[in-house]
Amino acid sequence: MALSPSWIEPQALGCASCHGQPPSAPHPQIEDCSLCHAETVADDDRTIIDVLHHVDGFADVSFDSACNSCHGDENAAPPRDVSGHSASSASGVGAHQAHVLGSPTSRAVPCAECHTVPDDVLAAGHLDSPLPAELTFSGAALAFGAEPSFAAGVCANTPCHGAVFPEGNDSGGLITVPEWTRVDGTQAACGSCHGLPPPAPHPYYTEACSDCHENVAADNQSFVSPELHVDGEVTFAVP
Repeated sequence: MALSPSWIEPQALGCASCHGQPPSAPHPQIEDCSLCHAETVADDDRTIIDVLHHVDGFADVSFDSACNSCHGDENAAPPRDVSGHSASSASGVGAHQAHVLGSPTSRAVPCAECHTVPDDVLAAGHLDSPLPAELTFSGAALAFGAEPSFAAGVCANTPCHGAVFPEGNDSGGLITVPEWTRVDGTQAACGSCHGLPPPAPHPYYTEACSDCHENVAADNQSFVSPELHVDGEVTFAVP
């Protein structure tokens, strides 16, 4: 940056000559300038469209405070991520929708179970640090004494996918460390998170799961109440 430009030597001034792209924290660490400075910057986030509002001693700020104005679309979860990616192969997108929408076999996971949801868009810890987004696990992600983590594109030590099981027992799951960007149904298929049945000390019972787990339907595959599956509690009842 040319913070002390020479008066007698002409210099070309670019966007980053006077301030960073973006400025350092606590300024939000995103480069989509027009999201917050639309009266001054064009959609290309480089062209000044109103020079009367630029370098005038005032920061003209106006933005849509809805969560999905910066990320998400139908809901607040990507796609689109804050870098504009929409493919699940992008780390900012990954399996967000598979989690927040839920499925016939699993509950919808609230955003707050993996992230701190800010009360205000400019709240400390929200936009004032570089990507990737911080993870703060809570709720069912901490069930059974788990200490979950996310690194190198995989979730580890999470009870949600069977890496941690009640009383420290082995779940017998085939994919207990799922890949975040593999969204093809393989990472949460039956048997991925726990065996069918789980290994001992779980009873080696080969008839119907529904005999002991009232949330499992008679077909031994579907669920009566999907919202009670992968919720950090074992729905268990013996007739």
